[in-house]
Amino acid sequence: MTGASSGIGAQLAKEIAKAGGKPILIARSADKLGELCKTIYRDYQIDCPVYPLDLKSEAAVQSTAEVIFEDNGGDQCFDQ
Repeated sequence: MTGASSGIGAQLAKEIAKAGGKPILIARSADKLGELCKTIYRDYQIDCPVYPLDLKSEAAVQSTAEVIFEDNGGDQCFDQ
């Protein structure tokens, strides 16, 4: 989820973890993402992948999307 470092994005990430899901955190601030990841792990024992990214760069978005896909199961993440 983009914008995960604060506000609605951070709260949504916590709700996903609370429900047993694994939020994938994306935002510009690596420090804030790291803190959110620690909080989610402390509160819900869910590890969250963290990807610092500025969405203004189309090339960075594309390369980060590829890394996220590979890091999180690739095609298997869509298996039922």
